[in-house]
Amino acid sequence: MIWDDATIKRMEKHWANGLSGSQIAKLFGTTRSAVLGKARRMGLPSRLITQPVLKKKIARKTKFVLALKTTAAAVFALRDDLCKYPYGEPGKPNFRFCLKPVARGSIYCPEHKELCFQPPLPRRGGAGKL
Repeated sequence: MIWDDATIKRMEKHWANGLSGSQIAKLFGTTRSAVLGKARRMGLPSRLITQPVLKKKIARKTKFVLALKTTAAAVFALRDDLCKYPYGEPGKPNFRFCLKPVARGSIYCPEHKELCFQPPLPRRGGAGKL
């Protein structure tokens, strides 16, 4: 893309009118990255996040933080002698842990230890040979 004076003026006009980098790129037949890079080098003001998008991000973050707090509380309530195999999705009301007695040297009961820790597969011939 050649940024001559006429193209730069058109870009400034489109930017001031609120067109996105993608929209400007389509008009100029170039990439969004080229437009955003040029806007930055020209010192054009960056775009602010619109209110609906910001509200969605905050709502998503709030749900995530609540899920973390619920999960953290459940984890800290566990004792070392109880199985910590999770059931359900963290943050959901039905999330819980197994809580059966653990196998020796494990954080899981014998059933879940067998499920979670599989023996390594034998190596195929030639591995590690020079």
